Amino acid sequence: MRFVLFAVLLAVSLSPSLTYATETTFVVPADDGYGMDDCLAEGKACAKLVADSWCQVKGMSVAIRFERASAEDITASLTSKVAVNPSQNAYLITCRN
Repeated sequence: MRFVLFAVLLAVSLSPSLTYATETTFVVPADDGYGMDDCLAEGKACAKLVADSWCQVKGMSVAIRFERASAEDITASLTSKVAVNPSQNAYLITCRN
């Protein structure tokens, strides 16, 4: 009886349909060394590859969204005014497990 219960619990825990996908958004500087500015800024074919690589380095599996970050994306959670240099490009990459 214990073996059957253990087998059922193991099967349920390994079932892919019960795995919850998590999403995390990272703010990535353009000069981070992954070719962000070269690929993402111009929407080149390598953009998806660069974003996926970033996600994999962070322990996630795939990029589901990537775009240029605005100043509000970077400073919106701050309570005081902060000057943001518009020449410092950054990107938002949203990754999913």
